[in-house]
Amino acid sequence: MTRLKTLFTRSITAAALALSTAACASIPADMPTVGAPSWPTTEKPGMTNETAQTTTDADIGAELVTAPMLLRFDGNCRQKGTQIALEKHVVGPRYVLAGEDISQSFTYTLCGRGAETVDGTLISRIYHDGQPISVRERDYRLTAGRWHVRFEATVPEGAPGGRYDMELEFQDGAAERFADKQPFRIVD
Repeated sequence: MTRLKTLFTRSITAAALALSTAACASIPADMPTVGAPSWPTTEKPGMTNETAQTTTDADIGAELVTAPMLLRFDGNCRQKGTQIALEKHVVGPRYVLAGEDISQSFTYTLCGRGAETVDGTLISRIYHDGQPISVRERDYRLTAGRWHVRFEATVPEGAPGGRYDMELEFQDGAAERFADKQPFRIVD
């Protein structure tokens, strides 16, 4: 019985992958992407307006890791309702100079029988001695599936050497959906 279940699961997965590949191949190249993560151009109070980024830029992007259809077989997505999970958060390089760029990437999963997208605010903060020294907020749309997202942040000029934390947070309205901090060091 277990072998039959395994064969059935593999057949369904292969069929879903074939269908999604065929569907993607038929999309015209000039068609805009619907539901992809978005980067705004609007300025938030107290923040500097950074240049708008799209998922096609070399320094920022989002990559679909697992299609929503295939997540139904994932153990994390078997509960009812919409679930959002931060699976991985990485900051690098771990040692930087003040004024240099630091890369931040994360992998999230949005699954369930609820919404296909969740709109909210993606917040990136740099902390030193428990105090935020840099905050960047963006309107952001989480899209169904497992996604890997990466972007750059700039360490403030004149920041003293020592241990720092880079925090990533996603808020949906007033509720925090996920948050994580990763350490790095500024070297003199």
